[in-house]
Amino acid sequence: MMQKSKKYLLRGAAFAVSLLLLGWLGYRLLLQHYGKTFPYGTWINGIYCTGLSVEDVNLLLCRQEYDAVITIVDEDGAEYALDYNDYVTGIDYTEALEAIQGQSLMEQVFAGSETEYHISPAVTVNEEELTDYLITVSPFRELLEMDENKASLEYTNTGYVLTVDGRETLDFEISFEKILEAVKLARTSLDLVEAGCYSSEAYSASDRLLLNIYQQIEDYTENHSIVISADEGEYSLTALELQEFLAKDENGIPLLDETGSIYCDTEKIESYFAQIASETSTRSNS
Repeated sequence: MMQKSKKYLLRGAAFAVSLLLLGWLGYRLLLQHYGKTFPYGTWINGIYCTGLSVEDVNLLLCRQEYDAVITIVDEDGAEYALDYNDYVTGIDYTEALEAIQGQSLMEQVFAGSETEYHISPAVTVNEEELTDYLITVSPFRELLEMDENKASLEYTNTGYVLTVDGRETLDFEISFEKILEAVKLARTSLDLVEAGCYSSEAYSASDRLLLNIYQQIEDYTENHSIVISADEGEYSLTALELQEFLAKDENGIPLLDETGSIYCDTEKIESYFAQIASETSTRSNS
């Protein structure tokens, strides 16, 4: 009885091994038959790809119409459709096709039925022209035209004081990087909040101007010193007195010359030294 059971076990094991060998042989034959082509029943983006190579399918897919549009969503949930069709310089499905070629064969072996895939191409665009386009559309146009500033510059009795609030605003540079990444991956939507496009470090053009002016004021007062010699001795002008010499607009904001630099009002300097000379002369005559 024991011998018969052992005999059946051996036969069962041999049969299982035979099945495994047949399965492996069948897979090898399929692999050899299709080689670098897609197996039976493979559909990709509506194209029947059985027996076709990656290169063949890529050419067929590239002939299909590709609609280059991405919908972005701002912090208020407003949606904006950005049409970048005019800035696409190339599309290519090769990487995505290579990723599913071996996978599709294994799926066919076990599923035994047709399989359909939907893939997106890698997209290349003219980045410079895409940037020029983005600044003309919402919400980036409104960002560049924004009147409400985060930064303010005020002249006080202790000199210039820069105030910057910490609220988050849309950052154009970060937004462009995230949109460009989404475009290259052929994504159809992008949530600007989830993508981290809002930042407390984002500033409007007028904000950046004030920040630049304030930095120049600090450099000016740190790197310039004036010492006045008089009969009573010598004394240096304070930072506040130096800032008094700057040319300013009606709001007290320093003006910039043609090179974008702050500059001194010569009339103020002449008037100041004339006053010093007058006071010195008066004290001497006394």
